[in-house]
Amino acid sequence: MLSIYLIAIAAGAALLIGSLVARARDEGRRPLSARDFSAWLPMGSPHYWIYFLAFGGAIGAILTRQGVAAPPVIAAIAIVIGWLAGVVAVAVVRALRGTGVDTTVGEPGLIGAHGTVTTAVPEGGTGMVRLKSRGQNLDLVAEGEYSAAIPSGIAVTVVGRGEDGRVLVSRGETDRA
Repeated sequence: MLSIYLIAIAAGAALLIGSLVARARDEGRRPLSARDFSAWLPMGSPHYWIYFLAFGGAIGAILTRQGVAAPPVIAAIAIVIGWLAGVVAVAVVRALRGTGVDTTVGEPGLIGAHGTVTTAVPEGGTGMVRLKSRGQNLDLVAEGEYSAAIPSGIAVTVVGRGEDGRVLVSRGETDRA
């Protein structure tokens, strides 16, 4: 019986390594959909089998070496622990797939940002500015804070948001926030 548990541990490790290699090779995987078998049943997920085999095999091997119970009882415990580990692993992976990081730059991230006018901002009109935010260059539509013309190449600071998502800029490097 011990050899069965050790084989299960080895199979779980092999599936884990295979999963990591496949993930590294296949960056453009399509998102999980309700049509996928694994969306309905955790046993359809490779994560389930990795944790089922690894944890079930480990518990079975440990209990067998300790001789704490009869082989059928140890097998039942190993199956239950493996099943629980697999279900929890699938739930965690699915929960993590649903989370993301928002890298869009919103108003709080732009206020106080410094940039340069790339297309002159005429009096009462709009032009373009290039800002550097979060390590990226952003070209945005801008309007002058006081409706005064700002020529191309002038340093500006974002002091707010104008209409239609435009940034409101002020000449020079100000300390406004």
